[in-house]
Amino acid sequence: ALCADDEWGRTWAEIMRQLHLDTIVLTTSDAAIPPLMGVIIESEVYLFDPFTGLPVPAAGESQRKTLFREPATLRAALADDSILRQLDLEGTPFPWTAETLKTATVGLVGTSNTWSPRLAELQFQWPTAQLCVIYDGLGSSAGLKRGLVARVSEALAPLGYEAGRVQVWDYPERQCARYDAVGAEGAPGSRSRCTLTSAGYQWRAPD
Repeated sequence: ALCADDEWGRTWAEIMRQLHLDTIVLTTSDAAIPPLMGVIIESEVYLFDPFTGLPVPAAGESQRKTLFREPATLRAALADDSILRQLDLEGTPFPWTAETLKTATVGLVGTSNTWSPRLAELQFQWPTAQLCVIYDGLGSSAGLKRGLVARVSEALAPLGYEAGRVQVWDYPERQCARYDAVGAEGAPGSRSRCTLTSAGYQWRAPD
């Protein structure tokens, strides 16, 4: 099923890639626990909730009457479950705990296009000042000293995540496969819901 938080997380991760920041998805085998996003900045992984689009608050941030300003780090959340408990609601505890974080799988965000050789060839032909990132290889290459797997594994290893727990997040690729299976742009269900008419855009109800 299509999950809004998964879609938001995928899009958000691509935006972070354009800022040259690596993003991970933390998941568990329990389907009732939604994913958490993490942004790697230097030696820390900052946590965000893709369902709300807000950061997981650092210790004490829940006392603010405005939006959280400082995101919690994965390091801190692993050591102090009270950080995650700030997101508990009455009768509805936040599904993540420090213990589930310790056993989570680390997902790499992208599709086969993201790390394909053809996009690498195109990326490396662009001017060095070009900021748009269309290729982010899983491994090293002539134009990429350290691939995504190595960068993420090195950042997560000090936190107790061995290399075998760093895997490609399969959600984006599954969505691409679904899109292709229905005929991509040529499928009736994939046509735009908006039709351009002389009067402007007209909404078309789903088939």
